[in-house]
Amino acid sequence: MTTRRAGAPKGNLNSAKSVLPALKRLKKGKPLPAELTRVVALVDREADELVSDRGGWSGITGAERLVISTWKSARQAELLIWQELIDRGAVMSNPDGSWDLQPGAQRLASFLSAQRAALVALGLERKAKPVQDLHTYLSENYRLSEVESPSSPTSASACPETRSPPSGAS
Repeated sequence: MTTRRAGAPKGNLNSAKSVLPALKRLKKGKPLPAELTRVVALVDREADELVSDRGGWSGITGAERLVISTWKSARQAELLIWQELIDRGAVMSNPDGSWDLQPGAQRLASFLSAQRAALVALGLERKAKPVQDLHTYLSENYRLSEVESPSSPTSASACPETRSPPSGAS
């Protein structure tokens, strides 16, 4: 029987399934293993959609290509993390009875932030709709409610403040 050094984990962990080796490959710019190529295909399609929002591959600059590459790596990492969470759960139990989030779940926020930063750098951030002034908003909504159903509670005849008092009331 072989002895192990003090503090070494029990068993051979070389084949332990985790998202961490795949994340390290992405960080180094290496391709993902063959069983994870579906992630690459999905992200490539999404990247093509982002590029089409910017006018196509011929319409983007070199800096934008680098930003898209950064976005693709972060998106691939996100999908790998979600896969790990589906396979293994978000919470792991430690031998001492305590619990912690899976390693991928601990890193998810940083990859989501990297994706958002890349989208903002491309000018594809979420943009607020123009806000109407209150008078226009109320007149449009009031006009719509009158057209849709004149007896609805929002119409003027249904509001108690605008109705005439019943006959005989003082």
